[in-house]
Amino acid sequence: MTNLLILAGLGLAVVAIGWLISRIQREQEDRTRSVLRWVAVAGLLAILIWLLVKLGGSGSSGSLFADFGTVLFLVGAIALCSIFLGILWAPQFSSWLAHPIVSLFDGGTQELEPQPLYAAALAHRKRGRYPEAIAEIHRQLATFPGDYTGTLLLADIQAAQPKDFDGAIQILEQWIAEWGALSNRVPAALNQIAEWQLHGRQDPASARAALQRVLDLFPGTDAAHLASQRLAHLASSATLEDRVHPHRIHIGQYPDRVGLMLDPPQPPAPEEPAALASQCLRQLEQFPDDNETRERLARIYAEDLHHLELARQEWEWLLAQPHAPDREIVRWLNLLAHFELQEGGNLDRARAALQRIVARFPKSAAAEQARQRIALLALELRAKQKSQTVRLGSSNHPDATPGADVSA
Repeated sequence: MTNLLILAGLGLAVVAIGWLISRIQREQEDRTRSVLRWVAVAGLLAILIWLLVKLGGSGSSGSLFADFGTVLFLVGAIALCSIFLGILWAPQFSSWLAHPIVSLFDGGTQELEPQPLYAAALAHRKRGRYPEAIAEIHRQLATFPGDYTGTLLLADIQAAQPKDFDGAIQILEQWIAEWGALSNRVPAALNQIAEWQLHGRQDPASARAALQRVLDLFPGTDAAHLASQRLAHLASSATLEDRVHPHRIHIGQYPDRVGLMLDPPQPPAPEEPAALASQCLRQLEQFPDDNETRERLARIYAEDLHHLELARQEWEWLLAQPHAPDREIVRWLNLLAHFELQEGGNLDRARAALQRIVARFPKSAAAEQARQRIALLALELRAKQKSQTVRLGSSNHPDATPGADVSA
């Protein structure tokens, strides 16, 4: 019975040691040394098993220490075999145990995913050696076919050096046709095509078509949101022509000594806020996702026309967009709080607008700034009311007397 227990315990120990050694073995690079080590370990384990069996059998006569000299010899031999096993595997075990800590500093033994290197191509391009740069890019693309960074770099050299925008666009179009289904960089490629169509070929219609492809292929995404913003402010053909060939402004004859004239010419009156609002509404009819125009319309409603309810509707439309950037949402809510306080004098509505920042981005720096501003809203409102009191009580007021307070 004792021998069976010893053999069972020894078997479990051998299985555990074998599992640990197999894990270490996966990281061994010198296969010859590893095989020799395994042969030595097998011999030592065989001797160790025989010694343990003999040690168990030494107590069969009635006492484990019946033959004290034999037991002492067996224990010494077992200890010696264990020392030799430790010498053989101690470096591997220590390396395996220290591996997690060492990996924090040297990156570990995990192999890095191979990536294309374009440093040489960029260096050639910087020195004006364009054929060498193109050859280096093709060499990298032969190893990593379909890499967008290399393809874009190749197209950019084509567009910059020989000014062949058609060729550059064709490179990206071919990449989209071959690799677009496997990559998430198609919106970036289409935006670059639109850029070259607009500022390289002076073709706003083709640029608009490229951006429209982003809207059609990726509806409801951040890329589509950005493309819609760019579409709303795409330059026209006349604007591009004026940039390339600016027209001359002919200066006519103007009267001298304007300051001595009884009726000097008056500067043109600024455009009425209602007309500006109408222009914004016409733009939004064509491009409802134009955030810049909608924000301008909200400002006109609040500051110039004093229709705060209409301004709120425009702010809420902006805030309800599903793909608006977080920084823009924070800015719009801060502007809404500003107009609620400055134009409406409504402390509760201003506080509610800032609370929306805290609720939407609870652990951000913007939320902390909103909390600080909430604590100072009452002072901000008081400063605004005081400035109005001073302005109404100034001596320029036709019915005001010096020192009178007309705030009531």
